Amino acid sequence: MTEALTAPTIFGGKEIRVIEKDGETWIPCKDISLALGLDRTACYQHVKRNRDFFGETATDGDILSHGEDDLWVNEQGMYLLLARISTGKIQPAIKTSITRFRQDIPKFLQQYRKHEIIPAEQKDIDTLVQQHLHIADAMAQFAHVDRGIAVSVALARVEYDTGADLTCYKNLIRKDRQQAPGYLTPTQIGQELGGLSARTINQMLQQLGYQNYLGDRWQPTKIGENYGENMPFAVGLKNGGVHSDYQLKWSPEMVRKLRDHVNGTAQITGKV
Repeated sequence: MTEALTAPTIFGGKEIRVIEKDGETWIPCKDISLALGLDRTACYQHVKRNRDFFGETATDGDILSHGEDDLWVNEQGMYLLLARISTGKIQPAIKTSITRFRQDIPKFLQQYRKHEIIPAEQKDIDTLVQQHLHIADAMAQFAHVDRGIAVSVALARVEYDTGADLTCYKNLIRKDRQQAPGYLTPTQIGQELGGLSARTINQMLQQLGYQNYLGDRWQPTKIGENYGENMPFAVGLKNGGVHSDYQLKWSPEMVRKLRDHVNGTAQITGKV
């Protein structure tokens, strides 16, 4: 069996996915971290730093099943990982979770091999998107939260819950404006222009009259509004929270304009 299965929520309400391949049982480091009450990247980072120690007891998820990310450990690797977790300086609640996990996981794996555990269905990503977007709509309607920010946070939560990359969809989010949305950050524009830094691109945009630094962020000028706009974004934090804000992005047309400026072919600075 080479597809990820979700076992019943017996570890503090956290689900444990399992892949069985060539007689080996594999579990993702992220799921172990969450079941233990640790930061979701804790076990992953530890195994990544100590790949030589874990050797063949750890492997990349996409080797086991197409589309699976994270590092996965087999049963031996999991016991090695548990043995290396010190409970001396952690919170009592987490210590209790670790102790319970160590006690319950052998029985869980035994039941899984005997097919005594019926895998629980993973939530379909479409269902999660609908649930979070429903909350986003409610926040926009009743709490007057900017809808772009609310939707960005919703998609960031889906990414956190599923591990899916929704960047292409987040790039489509913009405020309701009758103009083409900006897509490129200064960093991306700099890459298109031969590796110029984001700082250099921002300075050029300011010198050419496309943006000014107001308050705590870059804002487009009247001319700049024809080519860029502040777009909402949200970034998932390690603790499960979300940081949301706006970032000024530019249409692909700005790459051509700045390239012309660098090459000395722009005719009227700031008004081309």
